[in-house]
Amino acid sequence: MGLVGGLYVWDGTKYLTRNGVSGATEFIGPHQAFFVRSNADNSSKEISESARNTAPTSTPNYFKTSNELVFNLSGQDVNTNTYVVQNALTTKSFDNSYDANYFFGAQTIFNSVGEDSTAYSVNQLPSLSGEELYLSFYHQANNKAFTISLDPASNSPVGDIMLEDLYTGAIVNLMANAYTFSSNSAAPVQRFKLLFSQNSVGIQEIETGLYTKLWFNEDVLQMDEKALENIEHISVFNISGQLVAESSDLENIVINETSVFIVKISLKENISHTVKLVKM
Repeated sequence: MGLVGGLYVWDGTKYLTRNGVSGATEFIGPHQAFFVRSNADNSSKEISESARNTAPTSTPNYFKTSNELVFNLSGQDVNTNTYVVQNALTTKSFDNSYDANYFFGAQTIFNSVGEDSTAYSVNQLPSLSGEELYLSFYHQANNKAFTISLDPASNSPVGDIMLEDLYTGAIVNLMANAYTFSSNSAAPVQRFKLLFSQNSVGIQEIETGLYTKLWFNEDVLQMDEKALENIEHISVFNISGQLVAESSDLENIVINETSVFIVKISLKENISHTVKLVKM
């Protein structure tokens, strides 16, 4: 066979070998890259299906069995995934032992983007509740149909996952429906925003320029208390531009219907912020 040292995997700090012996170290976790060395040309190695194990006694960091979200992109002979995982042992930056870089090269790009602008194939975060995450998408041809969906086998740690198309303005809850769109070179590469909410009744905690959060608790609009000190007026419009509620505080803003709303926040310094909010 001509292979030397079995299979090599990266554990975040050094290379380890997987040489087929019995025990946890024999396993290569899902999404885990590996390489082999050879002392001969045209050598090969075969891993049989019987070598698969879904329940090893000890699992490597890449062996994800819970809190993993698998986002799928399909269309135009493309079928690819990007992975987002809630893991309390990680940070929001790139963690060598847990995250995986996205390798460019395919004609169609689909990956998540971290706060550090890193393109991720596997993006593990300490918590997803209330988080925003961008997805990059690019396809060289215009007007081609693609679909983004959440794998139904995903074990979601949050109640709702909203996908916002920053090019068209469309919003869909991926926990309930897939989203189909058309490629367009005029759209930004970071075309999509994922909004995660732990609250399965309300929806979305969306960051504003005030560095606070808005969300619905049942039918009542909520906001961080510290932000209320500088607010002069709050107006809520439906997507047709009709005013549906307004107040100088949050006490009287009750929305009974489920829809997409535009919330205009006017500050005492004659500054205003507009936020799109979804109520399920």
